[in-house]
Amino acid sequence: MAAGARAPAPAGYRLATYDQRGHGASTPLGQAADYALEEFVADALDALDALGWERAAVGGLSMGASVALRLALDHPGRVERLLLAAPAFGWQPSAAVERFDELADGIEALGVEGIVAGMRAAGPTRSPASEQRIASWAAHERASLVLALRTVGRWVALRDPAEPERLRVPAAVLAWPDDPMHPLELAQSCARALGAPLGLLESAEQALADPPAIGRLFSALLDPSRAGP
Repeated sequence: MAAGARAPAPAGYRLATYDQRGHGASTPLGQAADYALEEFVADALDALDALGWERAAVGGLSMGASVALRLALDHPGRVERLLLAAPAFGWQPSAAVERFDELADGIEALGVEGIVAGMRAAGPTRSPASEQRIASWAAHERASLVLALRTVGRWVALRDPAEPERLRVPAAVLAWPDDPMHPLELAQSCARALGAPLGLLESAEQALADPPAIGRLFSALLDPSRAGP
């Protein structure tokens, strides 16, 4: 959600974030078609238009990275630089689809509060960062979250692994290991195709505990003194 993504903008930049459709404070959705990747890309274009920004450095985390990448591929004239953190969806169905479905089933049966309580009861003592991630589920409307898990979880964002090669914008990719919902192999493939640096964190836990770790890598890319491609 936008609140978790905000950080000071690098010198020379203005920062805008928003809750994507069906997430956070945005209006809950009730139709599977509303969760099509193309609709999320259209929302990003609408946000740029509303801000009056013809071109911008565009980025996202997880599903947001897939939206940013598809936006750059379909509308390259609008993207000045591309920042991908832990992309979740590539050129084939996610290996975590069954996990998404299990979560959707659990939320339908127990509600968001029941799933959160079960996660807390089943696992070992959790860090504040893990608690933050679990608690964020409660911010979603139940039916909309279930629909998101069953639809977004099946996104195929790329036509093939080489598709990003045609982009000619500076890019950076950030990832971490041992996270089936955000496979390191996908981030590595994107970085290779983009000719982009790949920054590695130790774990998703580090990203949650230290959000500026993401910003430090991307701020370096946005440094005006850095040469373009």
